[in-house]
Amino acid sequence: MADDQATGTGGLRRRLTLAFLLVGLLPAAVAGVLGVRQSLHAAQAARLESEERLVALSAEGVAATLRDGLRILQVAAEENALRRTVQVVFQDPFSSLSPRMTVEEIVGEGLLTHQPELSREQRQVQVLKSLQEVGLEGADHPNLLLRYPHEFSGGQRQRLAIARVVVLEPKLILLDEPTSALDVSVQKQVLELLRELQRKHGMSYLFITHDLRVIRAMAHRLIVMRAGQVVEAGETEALFAAPKHEYTQALLHASLFDAGTE
Repeated sequence: MADDQATGTGGLRRRLTLAFLLVGLLPAAVAGVLGVRQSLHAAQAARLESEERLVALSAEGVAATLRDGLRILQVAAEENALRRTVQVVFQDPFSSLSPRMTVEEIVGEGLLTHQPELSREQRQVQVLKSLQEVGLEGADHPNLLLRYPHEFSGGQRQRLAIARVVVLEPKLILLDEPTSALDVSVQKQVLELLRELQRKHGMSYLFITHDLRVIRAMAHRLIVMRAGQVVEAGETEALFAAPKHEYTQALLHASLFDAGTE
């Protein structure tokens, strides 16, 4: 890595490291991050200082990773471009949405920044399209665009948070425990929604969670972390079947996922 102060790109490179990994390895990929401490938020995950180790552990497709990574770096040379390329869905749908903003303002806020040339009517069309994609129909919610977050259930709020992200058509979405605050039945609906959106838009996901069942159901590749360090990485099913690191083995055993079993 070049000296950060000399290049002025060190911070951007750290933020893009995980994007390189995901987009380079497989289009429309889902990588799961398991065992991250609760204090490590999604926004911090993209700033891990262990980028060399992370890329080294992902030896498969390193050439593709670097090639696509450089392409993304060129596209996202400015901070605003990066923000559109990488979006975040947070854990708590009750605190991640401003209670003072309407649905139209929440979902359309990113468009104001990244597509300022759109008229209000054009922006509203995009907002309605995104809401429809996440299953929030105006027919089921009268005056949908004028409503506020407190008027929705937890699952509906998380759908709003997803709509706010999807409307920008990012390449990578960081999902920080996106279903942990939801009821089990609602969790399943949100996971199915995420799968459908990925099939439709070809986005990559970085899925941060402590729920092994969720990660097994969603992730193509799995990254296991302990105290902010990567301890193991690989294809999800292979890692579940034969975990190599003692910490991964302990996690699976504690969650009743003994190697090779459901």
